[in-house]
Amino acid sequence: DFGIDKDSLRIVMEMYDDYPEVELTAWKIRPNKAGNVAEYAQAVLQEDERPDNSGISQDRIAATEVEKSINYIVRAEQPEEGGTFAVVKEDGTALDKSFDFEVANEGDKLYVVPEIDDGYELKAVYNDGKELEKDDKGYYIVVPKGGGINLSIGLSEPVKPTPTGEPTPTPEATASSEATATPEVTATPEVTATPEVSTEVAPEVSPSAQPTAAPEKIDEVEKNIDKLKSEEDLKGSQFSPLRLRVKKLYKNKITYTWDPVDGATKYYVYGNKCWSKLKMKKLGKVTGNTFTLKKLKNGKKVEPGKYYKLMVVAIDDNNNVIASSKALHAATKGGKLTNYKTIKIKKVTDKKGKKLKLKKGSKLTLTKGAVAKVKTKTTKEKKKLDLHVHRRICYESSDTTVATVSKSGKIKAVGKGTCRIYAYTQNGKYTTINLTVK
Repeated sequence: DFGIDKDSLRIVMEMYDDYPEVELTAWKIRPNKAGNVAEYAQAVLQEDERPDNSGISQDRIAATEVEKSINYIVRAEQPEEGGTFAVVKEDGTALDKSFDFEVANEGDKLYVVPEIDDGYELKAVYNDGKELEKDDKGYYIVVPKGGGINLSIGLSEPVKPTPTGEPTPTPEATASSEATATPEVTATPEVTATPEVSTEVAPEVSPSAQPTAAPEKIDEVEKNIDKLKSEEDLKGSQFSPLRLRVKKLYKNKITYTWDPVDGATKYYVYGNKCWSKLKMKKLGKVTGNTFTLKKLKNGKKVEPGKYYKLMVVAIDDNNNVIASSKALHAATKGGKLTNYKTIKIKKVTDKKGKKLKLKKGSKLTLTKGAVAKVKTKTTKEKKKLDLHVHRRICYESSDTTVATVSKSGKIKAVGKGTCRIYAYTQNGKYTTINLTVK
C-alpha cells in the first residue's frame, strides 16, 4: 500500500524476509520552491517502471537503505460500542497520516490510549490477537521490521448490581401506598418540559442544571482544582455552556474567548504549561468573556512553540460556581507544534451501520430509544508540524434528558425534546448536531 498527499509522496508497505528477490527502486523528487524533498520507493519484481517525469532522478539503492525510511501502516480496529482508542508516539505526538492511514517507522514505540464509556471496562489491548505489554504509561508496542500492526481493545461490560435480589424485597416498604403517593415528585417531569427553552436560548445551560441542586462555592472548587493531575479535567466540568475556545494564537501569548453564562458576574481563569507535573494555577479574574495568557503564575512568560492548558470557572455574586469549562490545550506559534484547525461531522450511522442523512443546519431526528453513532473528521493548522494529543475528540449532549452521547460518539435518544450534540477538539474547535427526539 502507498499513499500520496499534497506535501509528500510516502511509501507505506510491508516487507517480509520471504521475498529476498524483491528489487527496490527509489526516486527522489527535486526540491520545490518551498524546499521540500519527497521520497518514495517502489517494489519491482520484473519490470522497472520509472515515473514519466523529467523532474525526477532515478537511483537504485539497496533494500536495507530503503527500509530505514519506510512507514508502516498502523491499523486500529475500533470496537462497535463501549469506547475508542488512539495510538500515539512515546512523546504523545499523534501518528503521521498517509491518506486515511496512520503510519509509523520501524522501532517507534507506540502507546494505545483508550477512552472507555461508562458501564464498560478495559480488559486488554491486542495486536493481531496477542496481548500487548504494559508499562507505567500503559499498553505499548514497538514497531517491528515488516510492520503488520493490527491493534484492537478488549472490553467487558461489568455486571450491574441492580439485578441482585436485595432491592426487590423492599416492596414491603411500597406496601404503604401512602409512600408511593410521592409520585408528585415524579410529576416533576414538567421540569423536563424546559427543553422548549433550551431549543432557542442556550441549550448549553440545561446540562449544568442537573448538578446544580447544591451549588458549590468557589473555595471548595479551587481545592479540587489543586488536586487535579497534570492533564485531568475538573469533575463536573463541561464544554457547554461556556464553550471555551482559542480566539487568537501568537508566539508569546494566546487569547481565549467563551460564551457568557446566565447569572455569572465574574470568571476565574486557571492555567499552566502542558505535558508536565505543573498543576492549574489561578491566573486572573475577569468580568468579560475574553482572556489573554501572557505569563504564568510563577512569572514566566509564554514561550513560542509550547502547549499551554487553561480552564474557566463562571461564578455568581454569592461566589457560587455556575459552570466550569473543560481544560483547553493549545500550542503557541513559532515552533514545531500545531493545533486542530477544523472539526466536521464525517457521518452519522444507525445501530446497523446505515448512514443517516443530516438535514440543513446539521439537523437530525431520532425516535425515542433509537441509537446513532457519530464520526468526525479533523484537519491541522499546519500539516507538516506535530500535533500532540492531550485529549481525544470529545462529545457532549446539551440536555441528557433528551439524549446522551458516549465518549466514542454513540448517541442514545432517551426522551422527547431537542438538544445539541457537541463534538469538540482539545483547543476548543467544535461542531454540532441539532437533535430532535420524537
